[in-house]
Amino acid sequence: MTPTESVALARYIRAHFPQQPIDEFTAEALLELLQPYPATDARAAVLAIADRGAHWCSPTDVRAEVRRIRAKRIEEHPPLVPPPGLDDAEERHWLAGATRRIGDGETYDSDAPYELVHDAPRVRELLAAATPPVPDDAA
Repeated sequence: MTPTESVALARYIRAHFPQQPIDEFTAEALLELLQPYPATDARAAVLAIADRGAHWCSPTDVRAEVRRIRAKRIEEHPPLVPPPGLDDAEERHWLAGATRRIGDGETYDSDAPYELVHDAPRVRELLAAATPPVPDDAA
């Protein structure tokens, strides 16, 4: 979520909860709590809170609902199967990234390549192993 989106979300909350006090710090509080999440999830959270018949909608309520939305996506997704050949650290990194993307609403693509950009020495090692040696007479 961006600062502009947090201001829009504060106005959106006010539209659904007219009795909700909104002041100059509301958008900032929303941004602090929701910055790691997509704005579409925050809007869906406000709607879910309104659908429950709540009379108030605090920034912490929105964050809790966003987390429920994301947890439900992850829970309902089929089991993740990491690509073969990853060591333990790479597998943890892959699973964390795939889980985050599923929480964001993306779908898992079992054919998507795994990028090892987080581990430059390992990337160099894999590239060296995949690159045929240059013959001595080519120099």
